[in-house]
Amino acid sequence: MYIDDFIDYVKSEKRYSDHTVLSYITDLNQFFRFLHKEYQIIDPKIVK
Repeated sequence: MYIDDFIDYVKSEKRYSDHTVLSYITDLNQFFRFLHKEYQIIDPKIVK
């Protein structure tokens, strides 16, 4: 899945801090909640 790959990338390749990674995860979760609420999109796999 793209999101998991992205999180792995920023952790290992970019070596971002744990706080930064957590912020990315939080932002992505909020974004997907918005998509679900506004557009009834529930599967992150369809968002590229």
